[in-house]
Amino acid sequence: MLLNKDEIEASNLIVEGFSKDSLRPAGYDLRVQTLISKRDGKSEKSEDDCDVSPQGIVLAMSQEVVKLPPGICAFASVKTTLCREGVMAINVGLIDPGWEGPISSVLLNFGKDPYRLKSGEAFLRLTFHRVTVPANFIPPPARSRATYELEVRQRFDKRLAESYMDFDTAASKGSEKYARDIRGALIKYVPLCALMLAGLTFFLNYAVLASVGKAMPFDPIQMLRAQSSADLARKEADDLRTENRDLKRQIEDLRIKVDKLAGKK
Repeated sequence: MLLNKDEIEASNLIVEGFSKDSLRPAGYDLRVQTLISKRDGKSEKSEDDCDVSPQGIVLAMSQEVVKLPPGICAFASVKTTLCREGVMAINVGLIDPGWEGPISSVLLNFGKDPYRLKSGEAFLRLTFHRVTVPANFIPPPARSRATYELEVRQRFDKRLAESYMDFDTAASKGSEKYARDIRGALIKYVPLCALMLAGLTFFLNYAVLASVGKAMPFDPIQMLRAQSSADLARKEADDLRTENRDLKRQIEDLRIKVDKLAGKK
């Protein structure tokens, strides 16, 4: 059975931080006391207002301490007023009988603009329900505010990033992978290209010598033709050597740029 506002107050389910203004006909609004955000990979605690950037993530912990007897459970749901502003609690659900401690939730800004989350602002709606006490009921240990804050902050540090879509980290990893791929391709294919160019140069040199050797020394026309062929072959070989040197220089410049890019990341 769902408890109404009078039953919630009479049952003394909010043992710290209770406010009549937070009572609703069939529930209670939890208000922000502590905010934990992350900057440069480290969490920061604040009890003041906090700007949540688009796609930004912040953990909010309640002013209230909830104490549930064995026969009552609670359900935490999103605040529709926050959702209309583009801010949503992403971990909501059942709170078992016997729980004693603050309540927290991770809030995500789905909107296109920053949202200023204020100290004392409602961020979760609790509803309370009567349940049959289970056999051999053992309540969970009570959590002080300091102990609970330490637990949720450690999970926040370990599991969550600064934003829902961590573009900076993704871009950094993409750049590092691109640099590694380019460097790997250079190491793999540059020696092969150099070997092919060296073989082609040797073949052209051999062709020049063969053409000269086959020329008839007593036939002036044939000698001129052979000389012309030899000169053309030498020119082509010289051009190929020049292109080979230019290619090696360009490859070396590209390798230096890739190494600098990898070093920056």
